[in-house]
Amino acid sequence: MPGLSGRFDVVADALHLLAAGAWVGGVLPLAMLLAPAHGGTEPGWAAAVPTAVGRFSLLGMVSVAALLATGVINTWYEVGSAADLIETQYGRVVFVKIGLFAAMVGIAAINRFRLMPRLAASASVRRLQRNCLAETLLGFAALFAVGFLGAMAPAAHAHHHAASASIPADAAFVHIHSTQGMAEVTINPGRTGAARATIRLLNDDLDPLAAERVTLILTAPAQGSKPIMRSAALAPDGAWEVDGIELSQPGNWMVEVAAVLRRGGCLSLAAPIVIGPSP
Repeated sequence: MPGLSGRFDVVADALHLLAAGAWVGGVLPLAMLLAPAHGGTEPGWAAAVPTAVGRFSLLGMVSVAALLATGVINTWYEVGSAADLIETQYGRVVFVKIGLFAAMVGIAAINRFRLMPRLAASASVRRLQRNCLAETLLGFAALFAVGFLGAMAPAAHAHHHAASASIPADAAFVHIHSTQGMAEVTINPGRTGAARATIRLLNDDLDPLAAERVTLILTAPAQGSKPIMRSAALAPDGAWEVDGIELSQPGNWMVEVAAVLRRGGCLSLAAPIVIGPSP
């Protein structure tokens, strides 16, 4: 996202990543510390448990607060509305991630308020270790969901496109943005075989971005595939079109848009786009 909003979003992303790394990255070593402690065979480890758990509890509370604040910011920018949280594929994955986060917070609350005051009992230490392992699994599940989000167009961007021009039901679509401009690429139909690509260039105000020349580059998912490079033609409605593209295989293709802008300079954007198999 260009401009001040984009820089603010990047800061929120960075804090979100640091907080997630501190929490998920710290809870597994804590569980490893608790494993020999609850058996009573390692008195030195058992003596270190209250100090380690207390320090991690403070780290966890700071991390949860940071994740909650930055998560709200990221959801606002990337999902856009409560309806998109349920009605779009991107929003549903975010909803799953929120559910996993809530489950982790619930377990952390049990650890903090029920088990920490009872660390003198071996049974409490054992249960705390199991809860830490459960938090770790939920954390990795949340990271797995994030991996899907990274390959999908944010719901807010797709929603903007849908408001300005309907996307055919069988088309593949991706919104790509940078600080220099944005591109919306629609490939219709979004499956193997012959297809037409439509490219819309936008500035940071979501107005059309004038260009002298636009080139579309498509690369198939198979390793070593030769890129398809085609010059786009300017359509009467201001979009750029490439007709007669042959999509040889389904999967995650890489789409690149290279544009020479009328205001001077060049715009280069790239992102994955999903091409389905022929029916």
